[in-house]
Amino acid sequence: MIVVSTAPIIISNKIALMFVLVIACLSFD
Repeated sequence: MIVVSTAPIIISNKIALMFVLVIACLSFD
């Protein structure tokens, strides 16, 4: 149950990190 409750948080964190990386790449470009 703990894994199920933390899974969406981990997924959202990965999406947020990728979004930040994309913004960083666009700003450097």
